[in-house]
Amino acid sequence: MKRLLIIMLLSNIFLVFYVHKRDKSIKQTLFVLTLFISLSIMATFGLMTQPIMYIFLLHIILLAISWGSILWYIFRDKYYLHLHISPLITISLYMLSEVIFGSS
Repeated sequence: MKRLLIIMLLSNIFLVFYVHKRDKSIKQTLFVLTLFISLSIMATFGLMTQPIMYIFLLHIILLAISWGSILWYIFRDKYYLHLHISPLITISLYMLSEVIFGSS
């Protein structure tokens, strides 16, 4: 998971520079940077879902879909908010299971 986060971070930095060089728009560059930072935060908080393996695997899949939605925004200029915030579903499922069933 740590290797995946490092690879994702380095590719995100490259993509932010690509967006800035292509569009010369500081607004879009900052928006893409904000999306990548929020995705990195969701990936970091997702590490707490490891005790429940099926939620953790679902979280990794949703992170990949969310990262794909950011790439779709970069290359096609169409943004899907519901795909970007989908990893929050697994984090909230884990929190809800902790509240209902106690610590795992």
